[in-house]
Amino acid sequence: MIGLLVVSCTSVQPGTVFYSANIEPFSGTAPIDTLKTILYSNSELTVSYSSKKSQLDYRVPDFYDLSVVIDRKKNKHLILLETSLGLYAKPATLSEATDALSINDSIKAVLTSDTMSILGYLCHKAEIRTSSGTNVVWYTKELGVEFHDLKFLNMNIQVPGFPLSFSGSTDNTLVRFKADSIVTPIQTDTLFSTKIPEGAKLKVD
Repeated sequence: MIGLLVVSCTSVQPGTVFYSANIEPFSGTAPIDTLKTILYSNSELTVSYSSKKSQLDYRVPDFYDLSVVIDRKKNKHLILLETSLGLYAKPATLSEATDALSINDSIKAVLTSDTMSILGYLCHKAEIRTSSGTNVVWYTKELGVEFHDLKFLNMNIQVPGFPLSFSGSTDNTLVRFKADSIVTPIQTDTLFSTKIPEGAKLKVD
């Protein structure tokens, strides 16, 4: 399914959610890489959205900067990865990018009646249960958006709202993200571009 950004009204004000990261204990058996744990504890996630577009920016200082841009109107998807070796770009259609995901769509969130407030937004609790553990997600319906595009960062978080607190694992490190601030509306002039930057190296499978 391609339609992963659902708005509950005819138009939605573009917005940006800024998340901070904290490291959580990992239940796996593989050894923990202390250096990467330190790096990921300083990571930053920024999610920008409009009615037909989204942009995910994940920055791990001194390691890499990753951006994923989704444009449903143009059916385009672009990954930009910048490391010490340079800037790499991987363009695709949205259909191709969706087909390439390794997410298990059969795993559904278990919705609960628990609520809490994050940044003044009423949030509802959901649990995503897998063989490796339970991901507790707090999501809000007050932004008028069902945001599922975290799939493109390999996070299976499909809840009926916008996730403001959740976990994601990478390199045997479990990172807990929680929204620090939400800005809406926003200027989108410098966002959502699927143009390949000059000098970027094309990456193909």
